[in-house]
Amino acid sequence: ALGLTPDVGGSWFVTRRVGASRAMEIFLTNRPFSSHECLQLGLFDAVHPDAELAESAKQLARKLADGPAQAQARIKSLISHAHHNSLGQHLAAERDAMYASGESIDGQEGIRAFIEKRAPKFQ
Repeated sequence: ALGLTPDVGGSWFVTRRVGASRAMEIFLTNRPFSSHECLQLGLFDAVHPDAELAESAKQLARKLADGPAQAQARIKSLISHAHHNSLGQHLAAERDAMYASGESIDGQEGIRAFIEKRAPKFQ
């Protein structure tokens, strides 16, 4: 509406979140989207009332902090490279990540916890 284009990575991030077709709609129509529309489009992962936002963010942060950090890092890497890898390359990367995770202390703890039907205690 101002005759300008997206910047600071907006077109890159939005396209990766919602796909090229929806990104075109968002940027070319320049119409306002409600929070619920953004949730449906996949721009947001969740919508919370103002009064619940801080607690919801703390709960998510706790959940991630209590998780297996090395496996989480491998997952982030796999996902960030997925658009650039061929299927064969990606399957090889997943195999390597699975071997590394399976050999890790957290991976072994996760398997033991699953077998023992208890919550894992990651390092």
